[in-house]
Amino acid sequence: MSLNETQEDLEDAIKESLSTIAGGYPIDELGEEFQNISLLFQALAISRLLNELDVGGAYRALRNSVFSRRYFLRKTIEKKSKDVIYTASSRSEALFDAIVCSDYHLAEEIKKLSPNAWAPKGEYEDDFHYFVFVHELVTPNSSLLIDYLKNYEDVVDEADCRFRLCKAILNIKTLDNFWVAFDGLLELRKAEIEVVTFGELWVEPRRKIFIEGLAWLKMAKERKFLKGDNEFSLCPSTLLATKPKQKADDLFYDLDKIINP
Repeated sequence: MSLNETQEDLEDAIKESLSTIAGGYPIDELGEEFQNISLLFQALAISRLLNELDVGGAYRALRNSVFSRRYFLRKTIEKKSKDVIYTASSRSEALFDAIVCSDYHLAEEIKKLSPNAWAPKGEYEDDFHYFVFVHELVTPNSSLLIDYLKNYEDVVDEADCRFRLCKAILNIKTLDNFWVAFDGLLELRKAEIEVVTFGELWVEPRRKIFIEGLAWLKMAKERKFLKGDNEFSLCPSTLLATKPKQKADDLFYDLDKIINP
């Protein structure tokens, strides 16, 4: 299947998913649907970038991924949902989508709406602490990073590349350690790509661009860790060199008006 065909299929799948979400089903039954549509939007962002070099369109799709997560979390709180699987903090990559868009206000909204405790039925404990740390990392003037890093350290192997990234980014004196850990993250992603050879519609685009890696590069750039025109596999500099010129409309705001006129 060509990239153009994949993009068309992604757009059709998103429309179908939006119809399902607008169908009036209880929020407790829509967790997987929301997880999937977020991944579809992320894959659409990648396809727009690869097919058309449409950076603006890519940013809009990434923001819609975050909007879908925000809408789901808001609704689970509003409806007092008993979902402990899909609401889990590390269940969605929308945090990284927000960081790539440099939309830290949106990232902070996701943080505030996310559970503040590990959900054993929905995520691994080390993943929970990783996401909590990254959420805090993009929170202005945080005083909790050292505490959260310690919590993460207590449940993860110290050789873990994600933990080493979290530890190294707090101190520019550990710049070399940061890039060693980042290389480890890229190698881990490449190994995952080799294992996953087929699957859902979003799989193939996500094999070509690594949004989590781009998010780390974005944070590194803002901390002056990244200099010059560095190029990394799976992480095109196009999304690092430009900033969104306009914010995407929140599709889920309009959707809510349709469901609750």
